[in-house]
Amino acid sequence: MTLNKLQIELQIKILQLQLILTKLKFHVPMTNSEKLYTEAIRWLGKDASPQDEVDDSVACVSTIEKIYFSAFGEYMCPPKGETSTLRLYQKLKNDPLWRETDKPSPGVLVLSPSGMSSKNYKHGHAGIFMLGNTIASNESRSGLFVESYTTNSWNQIFRDKMGFPVFYFLR
Repeated sequence: MTLNKLQIELQIKILQLQLILTKLKFHVPMTNSEKLYTEAIRWLGKDASPQDEVDDSVACVSTIEKIYFSAFGEYMCPPKGETSTLRLYQKLKNDPLWRETDKPSPGVLVLSPSGMSSKNYKHGHAGIFMLGNTIASNESRSGLFVESYTTNSWNQIFRDKMGFPVFYFLR
């Protein structure tokens, strides 16, 4: 990646963050995706499930459910949240509050559901889009919520290498 491209991406990140901060300062209502993104920022570098209710190696949906609950006071999949990428996908696909989108932006969920791999991989993954085309998710080894993917790296790993479909959901 060239320096110019990096500078442009950084400027875009700064502008998007300034917009959210301005909305907060002047009490302008944020969109639901902005609320989820803003809450996701607070969880970066933290373990959303320190009691390990779900093993860290498969806690991506549990982590997102905790962040979502912190942002909205409810779970995506009541009463206590979901732990399966496949069941979360089925819930969002049929929930009128959510719609599938082909334009990922901060606060949009990305899902590659378990059980849908054309190459027989067992576990899918879920994350939240952040600024600058990055995706934050539960890191299996540490259990921390971190920015560890870009759209390209997610697609290379989960779609191309592992054969999972990739879905984006916006609330």
